[in-house]
Amino acid sequence: MSEREDLPPQGRPQGALMLLRPKLQIARNFVLSQDWKSVVLFAAIALAVAFCLYYGAFRLLTRIDGVTIIGPLLKRYLLSMTLFSLLLMLVFSNVIASLSTFYGSDELDVIFASPVAYWKVFIAKYVETTFISSWMVFSMLLTLSLAYGRTYQSPGYFYLVCWVPLVPYCMFSASAGICISLLLARVLPVHQTRNMLRFLGAIAIGLLVLFLRMLRPEQLMRPEKFKSFTNFLLSLHNPRIEYFPSAWTANALLEAMGLDISRVWVDSLKLFGGALVTFLFTWWLASKVHFEGWLKFQESGERGRKGGLQSLGIIERLLARLPVESRALVEKDIKVFVRSPVLWTQFLLMLVIVAIYIYNVYLLPLSELGYIHPLFPDLLCFLNIGFVAFIIVACALRFGYPAVSMEGTVFYRIHASPLALERYLRIKFWMNFVPLLAIALVLVVVSNGLLGVRSAIFWLSLADAVIVTLAVSAMAIGFGSYYRNFKAENFAQIPSGFGGMVFMVACMAFVVVFLCLQAYPMYVYFYVFGPFLIWRAGALQTAALIGSLVLSVALGVFLWIWPLKKSAQILRYLEETGG
Repeated sequence: MSEREDLPPQGRPQGALMLLRPKLQIARNFVLSQDWKSVVLFAAIALAVAFCLYYGAFRLLTRIDGVTIIGPLLKRYLLSMTLFSLLLMLVFSNVIASLSTFYGSDELDVIFASPVAYWKVFIAKYVETTFISSWMVFSMLLTLSLAYGRTYQSPGYFYLVCWVPLVPYCMFSASAGICISLLLARVLPVHQTRNMLRFLGAIAIGLLVLFLRMLRPEQLMRPEKFKSFTNFLLSLHNPRIEYFPSAWTANALLEAMGLDISRVWVDSLKLFGGALVTFLFTWWLASKVHFEGWLKFQESGERGRKGGLQSLGIIERLLARLPVESRALVEKDIKVFVRSPVLWTQFLLMLVIVAIYIYNVYLLPLSELGYIHPLFPDLLCFLNIGFVAFIIVACALRFGYPAVSMEGTVFYRIHASPLALERYLRIKFWMNFVPLLAIALVLVVVSNGLLGVRSAIFWLSLADAVIVTLAVSAMAIGFGSYYRNFKAENFAQIPSGFGGMVFMVACMAFVVVFLCLQAYPMYVYFYVFGPFLIWRAGALQTAALIGSLVLSVALGVFLWIWPLKKSAQILRYLEETGG
């Protein structure tokens, strides 16, 4: 793969930027092709999320400053541990991403056949992998750094250079992840390595999050829980973390904030020098094993493989009573789910979120809540509907929203089949509604049981869970049809697009309006007449109470029926115009 010298100057490769230019042009064309309202809305949502993260971090750090004596130590500890945790997550993310960019990319056929020096190919793929894996974490850390800078009253230049230490920080994780993927691809087939890592990663991340939650980190804000002040300070210090790039990055950021950190120049030299050394080592390793591993991946014939056949005899028997067309579609979707590591690993993570939520409810000081108000657990039950709805929306974004796009170009064959489009969408809806409803009912029943709420509120929350799940499931199909992406290379890319963001905002707006409509009945229940005297309400109050409940139910039913009809019109128009 040496660069040919006999090419005319205009035919010679212009460097790694030439290999990245098509992707940059695709991104540019995508932005320019969007309506200006969509671009403004997306920018507004991104800025709102960044501001919420910044404000939340600033408020937390301000509260920590109020902790006598140990406040500054807690802030440094929080920064170091955040960087350390994200570093481990970034390494794993880079392993997954590099398997796709270094081996599964379609453009490698042309690149390896062209007169391009390998170091240019490596730099292009290195930059692409780093950006794909790190842009979100980089943005979050940049926002967190700004919050730290404000609490430390940092000089003005800090806000101009705070991003600099984060670049080698991301390079460390990218180099480590790429090296791991290169070595794994040398030993195992790429598709098996990717599937294995996704499965193990889902389990590891889930167990890690559950373990951290069970440690009850909120106890750090209550030093009286520790036996002594000395033990408390010692528990915040782990000298082994100082040997990781996360500690060097933390010290560099703190020094830029104006704090006097000992050995900061040594840590900065380790940070930038280490990033350069690991980059060069990764390039050397890739030059030795990348091309051979890519050839093995091509020769294995596994490209585009979605997985082996699975035995679905039990499911087939359960679906035997369905019409032939419906049964075929349901079986196909189940097989796609079973064969796709992206989907079932996300499902495992969702189960972990459900377990953590139930554990959080279990940790509530229920014995103390009754002293605030006798009906306070019932109020928590009402607010609990919003939290359950958020989990349902997150699940619908991952599994319901991509349902139509996952058909790919095969969608046109399905539309040409005897299966009516409305029936196709109804099947998609019910396939997502049933598991989402099961999750919602488990969350509501278990949390209500832990809270010990009254029967009236218990049944109201169950009804609300059903209505919210109906509406959110239908909205997922509707928004997924409107923002369809039949050319997505990876199922995980579909929810992370602009349409997924709009779907999330629309669903949360629905949940807020839905709860606001039921706020007046709950107010009457809690503060006016109570659970036993509510029948004494006057005619006007009774009409307002019933009207609020009817409007909330009507809103949920409307958002159940209308998105499915609208999505059928959208997809029919798509088929007629060939769009």
